[in-house]
Amino acid sequence: VGMMGWDAVCVRIATWAKFKDKATGKIFMAVNTHFDHVGEEARRQSALLIIRKIKEIVGERPAVVTGDFNVTDASDAYETITTNEFVMKDAYKTAARVTGVDYTFHDFARIPAEDCEKIDFIFVTPQVLVKNCEIPAEVPEALLSDHNPQLADLEF
Repeated sequence: VGMMGWDAVCVRIATWAKFKDKATGKIFMAVNTHFDHVGEEARRQSALLIIRKIKEIVGERPAVVTGDFNVTDASDAYETITTNEFVMKDAYKTAARVTGVDYTFHDFARIPAEDCEKIDFIFVTPQVLVKNCEIPAEVPEALLSDHNPQLADLEF
């Protein structure tokens, strides 16, 4: 169920699930979200809510948070996620190997590449090793989204 809280202008959601790896028996959590594009307080509070839910559901076990955060790495919401007492790492910044472009939002290729920003992230808890991270460049003839995907090869 989505909600429009704090200073948000749109209903937003976060979906999460707790998994058990069949091969190793390890428990981990995956979260996907889409933060509000206007409300700064909504984005900060959404970040805190996700952190609380991870602690509540899996405690100190591995977790991965993905989504369109509608902010850059200079924002309060990003800082809330990466400097909280429950620190999460930006997969793109901590990957052993990074390939592709350095932005995710291109507005259906209407923004020149040099002006595009990275507003989509993959965050991981400290137990997760980020082996590779890639943001493939958009192909203007075959756009399915106004964002490029971000891919990561993770190990825990």
